[in-house]
Amino acid sequence: VLLGAYAMVAWDLSADPVAVSFGAWVWEDGGAYFGIPISNFIGWFITALVIYSILVLMERKVSIRSTIEDRVFLKHIPVYSYFLVTINHSLAAFQRGYGKCTVITLAAITPLFIYSLKSLLARIDE
Repeated sequence: VLLGAYAMVAWDLSADPVAVSFGAWVWEDGGAYFGIPISNFIGWFITALVIYSILVLMERKVSIRSTIEDRVFLKHIPVYSYFLVTINHSLAAFQRGYGKCTVITLAAITPLFIYSLKSLLARIDE
């Protein structure tokens, strides 16, 4: 749950500056992170935390007929998905002149991706 919420915010570190640069929305009062308020990221973290918590509770209530390997793999799909989308947004940020944003975003998401990949590979090898 925590890693999923973290991955969502790591993705948003590049998604929001790119969206603002395209004029998708405007932060009237601006903010400390490329014109975006830090409260935006806190809000997304809390929102993702609540959603993922609900999903975990629902998963425990529903009988899933799958192997342990299937469940382990499925739990990592959000991390890989966020990682791929984050790469896309980071490239867009870089193209829009947000080089620092790209570095920050990749620095935030890459350790999570590596951790998740190592965790998945360790479970598969068991």
